[in-house]
Amino acid sequence: MGKGRAKNTPKRRISAKSSGTSALLLFVAKFFIIYFILTALLELADLSWLTSAIAFAAAAPMGFAVLGSTVLVNGELFLVTNLCTGLMSASILAAIIFSARRPSFLKKLGLFVAGLVALLVFNIPRLMLVLYSAKLGMDAELVHTLTWFLMSALVLAIWFFGMKKICGIKDFNGLL
Repeated sequence: MGKGRAKNTPKRRISAKSSGTSALLLFVAKFFIIYFILTALLELADLSWLTSAIAFAAAAPMGFAVLGSTVLVNGELFLVTNLCTGLMSASILAAIIFSARRPSFLKKLGLFVAGLVALLVFNIPRLMLVLYSAKLGMDAELVHTLTWFLMSALVLAIWFFGMKKICGIKDFNGLL
C-alpha cells in the first residue's frame, strides 16, 4: 500500500503541473488569436473619421494646423493612423481579458468597455505630448515610443485593478 501511494503522488503532481501548463498554453493561444485578429481588423478598417477626430483633438488645443488626420508641427507632418487611436492598446486589453477563463463574459465585457474608454481618453494627452515634443525640437518618435510603453502599462493596470475591483477577482491563479 505504501508503494502505491508513493507512485501515485508524483503522477498527481505531474498531472497538476501538466494541467497548469496546458491552461497557460491555452491562454497564450487565445491571447494571440484574439490579438492578431483585432490588429488585422484595426489595420484594414476605414477609421478616417476617428483618426481625423483624434488628430484634431490632440492638435487644435495647441494651435497646430490639422488637415484630416495629418498634423503640421514646425514644418513636419505627423499622420494619425488607425494604430495611433488607442485601439491597438485596446486590442491588447481585449486579448488579455477575453483569454482568461474567469470572470463571466458580461463582467469581461464591462471591464473591456470601461478600459476602452479610459484608453481612448488617455491617448489624446499622449498624442499631445508627442506633438508638443516635436514643437520643442525633441525626438518625437522616441517620445511616441516611450508613451506607447506607458499606454501598455496602463493596459496592465486596467486589467489588474479592473479584475480586482469590477470583477471581484482576488485570486488570479484561477484565471487561466
